[in-house]
Amino acid sequence: MRQQPKKFAFSSKNSTEAQKLVAKSPVGRQASALIPLLDLAQRQNGGWLPEAAIRHVASLLDVFEVRAFEVASFYTMFNLSPRGNFLIQCCRTTPCWLRGGDELRETCSR
Repeated sequence: MRQQPKKFAFSSKNSTEAQKLVAKSPVGRQASALIPLLDLAQRQNGGWLPEAAIRHVASLLDVFEVRAFEVASFYTMFNLSPRGNFLIQCCRTTPCWLRGGDELRETCSR
């Protein structure tokens, strides 16, 4: 497993993009750019969000780090650890189970 980097900074291109995202936010509401900036950081970092990136985004927006960590850990679109090239998910709801989803999940797990 990849270790957490100690530092994170946006590339020059992404730094410009981050400034544009923050500028789109209403005055006094820059925290509304939190999700887009976390997404930008995740894309720059190869598909996952290290703690240093979350801290960096929080400092850019002048929000508490815990708030940025809450958002990053709440939404499933953010990966807090490195992922493989492909993510396979199986539906576990009742309609899928009735249509044989449990058998598909067993097959995938083998």
